Amino acid sequence: MNFGIKIFFFSIIGFFLYSCASQSPLSGGPRDSAPPKLIKSVPQNGEVNTRPQQLDFEFDEFIQVKSINQKLLVSPPLKYTPELKQRAKGFSLIIKDTLRENTTYNFYFADAIQDLNENNALSDFNLVFSTGGIIDSIKLGGTIVDALTLKPENNFLVMLYNDTTDSVPFKQNPIYLTKTNADGVFKFKNLQKGYYKFVAISDKNNNYKFDAANEKIAFITNPIVVDKHIDTLNLYSFAEDHTKQYIKKKDRVYRYKAEFYFNAPSPEPPKVVRSNANILETYISTNNDSLFIFLSDSTQYLNDTLRFTIVYAYFDSLLNKAFKTETIVLPYNANKKTLPVSIKYNWSIKNFKVSANAPIYIDFNEPVLNVEKAISIEQVLKDSTYRIIPTFVKKDSNNTLRWNIQTQLLPGQNYRFILNANTILSPYQHKIVSDTLNIQTLQPEDFANLKVNLTLPFKNKKYVVELLNEKNQNIQTYSITENKTITIQQLEPGKYNLRCFIDENQNGKWDNGYYILKRQPEKVYLYPQTFQLRANWDLELNWKIEK
Repeated sequence: MNFGIKIFFFSIIGFFLYSCASQSPLSGGPRDSAPPKLIKSVPQNGEVNTRPQQLDFEFDEFIQVKSINQKLLVSPPLKYTPELKQRAKGFSLIIKDTLRENTTYNFYFADAIQDLNENNALSDFNLVFSTGGIIDSIKLGGTIVDALTLKPENNFLVMLYNDTTDSVPFKQNPIYLTKTNADGVFKFKNLQKGYYKFVAISDKNNNYKFDAANEKIAFITNPIVVDKHIDTLNLYSFAEDHTKQYIKKKDRVYRYKAEFYFNAPSPEPPKVVRSNANILETYISTNNDSLFIFLSDSTQYLNDTLRFTIVYAYFDSLLNKAFKTETIVLPYNANKKTLPVSIKYNWSIKNFKVSANAPIYIDFNEPVLNVEKAISIEQVLKDSTYRIIPTFVKKDSNNTLRWNIQTQLLPGQNYRFILNANTILSPYQHKIVSDTLNIQTLQPEDFANLKVNLTLPFKNKKYVVELLNEKNQNIQTYSITENKTITIQQLEPGKYNLRCFIDENQNGKWDNGYYILKRQPEKVYLYPQTFQLRANWDLELNWKIEK
């Protein structure tokens, strides 16, 4: 065989062998999902009679320590933050405090320790040792949920104090602390027998104290005795309302109108007790957080400056209702650009299709007269003719800008609401545009009906039951004092839920707590699940509220 044939022969064999080889990339094996394992610690976990100035940890692989300042919890707390010194397969914590005598210390690292390559976390890692001869071993646990929504509180700081005075959460660090998990569950594992004050906070500023305005709190009213294992504590968190009440904004864009806006809702409607201009009407918003004064005498309100004395209510630092009197000199705001003034209004009916029993009213942006003669309602008949139906229009007794419309609408009919602008009178000679509103009333089969059989947990209590829609808005409210069946008719199809609370102060609304007064939030119960209401359906629910 000559040289050229040999080359050709071996080339064919090489090509064949290459073609048969696997074309897939090399595999590195399954992904490492195991967290690091502790090989050695000094001191050892559970060691007694030790007062280390440094904690040393060695692991079976290269590790990293992440967010140690945020995740490390030391109980009892240290005054100074330990210094981290990291090595390839371990780390040390330099303790700068002098440790207490005969005390069990728990260094909890959460998931701060991870392997270097895959970020596999060593969850719930902790080291426990004692400077005395025993390791304290009593366990204490429970859950913390939001008092109104009953949703679990995650990452809540839970604290125990030897000092049981009420001011201690504002001034001192706790003797023991832990945090809740995503389910709102907390656990203390190494407690000493004792008598403790129990407080939990959201600790927004990470200083172990209840001192930030936006921090939530949960607490046990009286100190607790810890002498055995307990894991059934249930606490309810809330945010105290520290909103200051004052007149936040005042304006006089139009000469005939003075506007006052408060920083928060007031417990009572504000009052104008003195004015150097005659008042035609005053409008107060539903939650008492704004006041509009409409003036009557143009010879007075054409003055550039007017004076008003207003009295408004607020709650002091101990939740006592108090009153403040304030005199305001209010100039005309000539620099603010305004559109030509006209009377505006809004019908309560927002959709073309409505319930025949829906409340009907019309809101104006300023006082008007003769509205009772300006509104008429006509039924649209099958032959496209109209029949006027009896209608009674009356000014609302609480809202000076609202006019209520009383009539009898039939289901499944077409109507038109007519506003005749020529009849309405304006004290300020402002113009108004006529309007015709066309609607169609729904049939009974377009709605759902709900019956709720309620069994209450306690006797001799007042309860408020609320029907909530999918957006958690209150649709209906009922006050009851005993087991009762509540029937609600003509509800729009959709998803709903039920909420009930014990109305301790019998004011008809839910009240949260106040720590310094030892007042817990009013107890809330939620129906176990959201339920669906469908058109032309009747749904009956049995709700036995457990204690």
